[in-house]
Amino acid sequence: ELDVPGLIRILREYGEEPRARALAREIVRRRSRHVLRTSDDLVAALGRALGRGPSPREMARVFQAVRIEVNQELSTLEQALPRIREVLRPERVLAVISYHSLEDRIVKHAFRTWSADCVCPPGLPVCVCQKRAQGEPLFKKPLRPGKEEVEANSRARSALLRAWRKAA
Repeated sequence: ELDVPGLIRILREYGEEPRARALAREIVRRRSRHVLRTSDDLVAALGRALGRGPSPREMARVFQAVRIEVNQELSTLEQALPRIREVLRPERVLAVISYHSLEDRIVKHAFRTWSADCVCPPGLPVCVCQKRAQGEPLFKKPLRPGKEEVEANSRARSALLRAWRKAA
């Protein structure tokens, strides 16, 4: 059972929730009286912290934060990407669809790191790290769904596709 600072961290890091402090306090206050059993209990706490009914976007941020923490989604992604790269055959492509900026940042950083050649400090006259790129991204920026795709599937609206090809 998380305390106020722990809840604040989760709500800020994973939900980018601006009212994290007030919401964390309200959750702990309500929990001291009874167990929060349903999603409606969490929505009620959010409404109380905001002083009004929460918008769908506000609810989505909070539920995203809770889901990411409970499922350990970001750490799982960080662990899975290098393992997938290791078993990926040369010249094959790894494609990842992320649905929020936290996931996309992890994928972008991994692909960038794997695609870098020498990582020696710029002041060294000669490369001593012997690092060579393990592959290359297929496109510079992530691909986003088009208007037609979002109209056909509204959940695609936040999807970002990145792809990386392993070197031969």
